[in-house]
Amino acid sequence: MSCRRKGSDVVLHVASYGMSGKEMLNRKKTREINVLGTRNVIAACIAAGVARLVYTSTYNVVFGGVPISNGSELLPYYPAEKHVDEYSASKTVAEQLVLSANGAYLPEGSSGSYPQRQLATCAIRSAAIYGEGEERHFPRIVRSMNRGLFCITIGDPSSKVDWVHVDNLVHAHLKACQHLLAPLSASRLPGGPRSAQSAHGVAAGQAYFISDGAPVNNFQFLRGVSDALGVRFPAVAAPVWAMITLAWCIEIVWQ
Repeated sequence: MSCRRKGSDVVLHVASYGMSGKEMLNRKKTREINVLGTRNVIAACIAAGVARLVYTSTYNVVFGGVPISNGSELLPYYPAEKHVDEYSASKTVAEQLVLSANGAYLPEGSSGSYPQRQLATCAIRSAAIYGEGEERHFPRIVRSMNRGLFCITIGDPSSKVDWVHVDNLVHAHLKACQHLLAPLSASRLPGGPRSAQSAHGVAAGQAYFISDGAPVNNFQFLRGVSDALGVRFPAVAAPVWAMITLAWCIEIVWQ
């Protein structure tokens, strides 16, 4: 991989693989794209002298199944080897690679328009994404509802998760680009330190959780979709342990 365009100042690394669907079962490809691909992006940025790299990460890097309430960026990583899915494990490794690259020296004569001679990186940890043009969650959910597969809910109905509208997520990426090379006197973004700040901006070396700031039960969030489709909302709730057991069995049969 190479950053061929001269004068490029920032790379937004938003590509990933294996988050959902049958792709989750391809562990080898998931790791190759998410880890090796990220290594290649970092190397290309350094080789081309691109001064800023923003990595699209995920809440999963700190979540391993145990409920988190009022968590912050100070939470430790959930050990990659303990994740039950390769997507979460590989994204955890990839985020650490990106943040570790913060401060890497760029070659002399780089073509970027900024004078900094070190790479500035940060990670945007996205919640579940929704909104116009989203192609992963909602199209699959709508298809399942239309096929009559929305017949149960899962887990404690009082549990809540974060979602993020695509507009808010894009805004977070733009703010990250701005503050990677902003003066250190600029307004500090929320979030705790992940590594020593470089001589770049306040976002350099940092990770940030991004959401709409309105936690909601997953299935209640989807109720508006089922109502709009004329699909009856499920009256039966299944425990998490039962669904995990079923998922393991299906994965074994699939393989």
